Amino acid sequence: MAVRLKHPEAKLLRHRAVTRIHDLILRGTYPPGTHLTETELAGQLGISRGPIREAIQELVRQGLVVTIPNRGAFVIQWSVEDVIEVFSVRSVLEGLAAQTAVRRLPTDRLVPPLERTIDEMRDAARSDQLMKLVDLEMAFHQTLAGSSGNKRLVRMHDDLSAQIRMLIATAEVRLRLYDDLAEIPELHVPTLDALRSGDAEAAKREAEEHVRRAGERLIERMLAGSFR
Repeated sequence: MAVRLKHPEAKLLRHRAVTRIHDLILRGTYPPGTHLTETELAGQLGISRGPIREAIQELVRQGLVVTIPNRGAFVIQWSVEDVIEVFSVRSVLEGLAAQTAVRRLPTDRLVPPLERTIDEMRDAARSDQLMKLVDLEMAFHQTLAGSSGNKRLVRMHDDLSAQIRMLIATAEVRLRLYDDLAEIPELHVPTLDALRSGDAEAAKREAEEHVRRAGERLIERMLAGSFR
């Protein structure tokens, strides 16, 4: 007779499975196009198939995994069109977040958390901690989105964040977007300076431009290399 897990335990196992699979995708252990089977994942991760099945469903919802009828689940293979769509939406959200945050919060509340994150990014770059640097970069943008106070914007930003994090991390591992990781923190300084100035329109422009340039660099490397 099968033993049914109590709800809190089942939720914990599902979360653990999502986190482990997500991490393995980002680190390139499961590269784009990898077939994800419940049996193999359960064996590799030491988690039963039920939570694995639910984890795959969650990763599909996040846009990191796709399901193909009669074939199964696969790590998403990004196309240039996918990147254009994701970064176009992200640019609008980041610009609106910056504009709204400047109008909503005084500089002494808005800027210091972002300054600290950039400093932590610099430390991670100096010690060549790529995944930590990616996490901190995402934290910078999530903090800015949260500072807008716009709940719907934050929800949309969160929905995109998993895809953005995967794109950035996978691209760094497979394509090395930047010759020197120390470049990455400095790319956020113009946005920070605009936020510090208190000019909402300038903050909007800089945030949008930052995302636009990042998307263009990724597309350039995708066309020149192998990302699929």
